[in-house]
Amino acid sequence: MKISMQKCLLNIQLIFIFFLILLLPVQSEAVSDDSKLVKGKRYFYSGEFKKADKILRQAIRIDPENAEAHYFLGYTLSRILGKYHENIPQTSFKNCEIISQPLEKAIKLQPLYKGELYLLDPRDKLMSEWSCLALRYMAEDNIKKIKMAFEQAGKRGGFNRAVSEFMYNMLLSCPQGAILVTAGDMDTFHGLYLQIMENMRTDVTIVNIHLLRSLWYMKMVMAEHPWQTKAVKFNVSEKDLENLEMFQNKFHGPFELSIPKYCLNKTGESNISMYVTPIVERSSTKKPPLNELVLCKMVEANPTRPICFASTISSFKIDYHFEINNKKITIDSIIEFYGLFNQLTFCKDMSENNIGKLRKLFINDFRFESIPNSNEINNFKMINYYIVCIGEIAKYLEKSEGEQSAREILAWFVKKVPGTQYLDNHKLRNYLLNSSGRVTD
Repeated sequence: MKISMQKCLLNIQLIFIFFLILLLPVQSEAVSDDSKLVKGKRYFYSGEFKKADKILRQAIRIDPENAEAHYFLGYTLSRILGKYHENIPQTSFKNCEIISQPLEKAIKLQPLYKGELYLLDPRDKLMSEWSCLALRYMAEDNIKKIKMAFEQAGKRGGFNRAVSEFMYNMLLSCPQGAILVTAGDMDTFHGLYLQIMENMRTDVTIVNIHLLRSLWYMKMVMAEHPWQTKAVKFNVSEKDLENLEMFQNKFHGPFELSIPKYCLNKTGESNISMYVTPIVERSSTKKPPLNELVLCKMVEANPTRPICFASTISSFKIDYHFEINNKKITIDSIIEFYGLFNQLTFCKDMSENNIGKLRKLFINDFRFESIPNSNEINNFKMINYYIVCIGEIAKYLEKSEGEQSAREILAWFVKKVPGTQYLDNHKLRNYLLNSSGRVTD
């Protein structure tokens, strides 16, 4: 009886061990599954894109519902197949389709993507890829294909209405005939979308500062188009234009450029001609970045056009200072705040008028219908620029009409954009929502 019991216990142990053995591959596969995505992302971040492509596809085969794996595969394919800067004219419809597929899948699996972000979310990345194709067709002046590329972005889920609305508000507030300098994908492409697809503010020329290093792009903005009726000039000879690298090599260390600007004096009686010299502050052995140099040459060649810097490039450091009448000044001192952009100017006595105009635009003409009204608002970076605007308007009103007017405009904004109550930025949220304390705090 005792022996029989021992055999029984031994059999039970053997069965238990057998089941453990069966479970081990499953557990090891689960660990392996998880590490596929981790390993794929590691390859992506280290720039080993072909290895990332292979591993991420394995991760998707194991778990087809993993939105993050599809997202990183889309970004990986973008790095392998996508064309940027000087290579944009070689962008193809076929490659855009290939890059789009995993991004579209990520959107389908998670309409509000919650995975790790590299740069843009899946929707914005889709818009970026198809807009690069649109840029290729812009260089070819093929309006039919330009519209087709933008339509593809919308059909595939890449159109971000809140960003488009933001660029609508920015273009709306630009001075007549302005050159609007942008830096990112979203401000550049949504602005062009509005000009091409909705025929909005074609008098404004959008110039992406990072693309100014490419000859094809400079030639494109130097020409008139149906979507941008004013061409941009550059104070660069044809010979230098054809060899921008040789042109850049002429400028080792500090360089000087005369920039004539015209503005009214305080009485408004006459024009004052002002000559400004930017000097790049670098070592004598280092040449300035080509896009900064070309930007200077653009400002030189367009003395009567307003030069506006989109608020979305506020973090971009323009690495030079100016001299007026032998007095050195920083660029901040010749930039005027106009809400969603800053304008290069040499007349500093107009700022209050700017805020007054901004207030009218903000209340009467700006669109706020598509701003997220829940926790999603924290992924909408443009909300910070709107808050800066309404803050400046509130300060202006407190000074000119009293504290109550300032509070009323803040209350109006909170009602207009209810999502502000979900902001992670407690300082901004409390500034908008708290009825106590001064608005200038």
